[in-house]
Amino acid sequence: MVYCWRCGEENPDDAVHCKKCGALLRPKPYRGHYEEELCFGPERRPFWGLIFGLLIVLAGLIWLLEPYVPWLTWRNVWPILVILFGIYIILRAIGMWR
Repeated sequence: MVYCWRCGEENPDDAVHCKKCGALLRPKPYRGHYEEELCFGPERRPFWGLIFGLLIVLAGLIWLLEPYVPWLTWRNVWPILVILFGIYIILRAIGMWR
């Protein structure tokens, strides 16, 4: 007999779910690489946080340096950022950058 970890109900040995509360009685098999891609733990950070952080730093630098470097304005920098972001998306789509 297998006992439920959630409610303590006694279940048959071949049971997959608890007959009382429906909890999973046996751990799910490891799915390998797919679950690693979904991980957002300390070893892997979300992409958008990095992008927004870099944009904030870039905005501060442009605002600070604009009086000293006349060509450094948002109007001149945005096309470069859009091109770089497009290249990143293409590389991700063809699997060259993970």
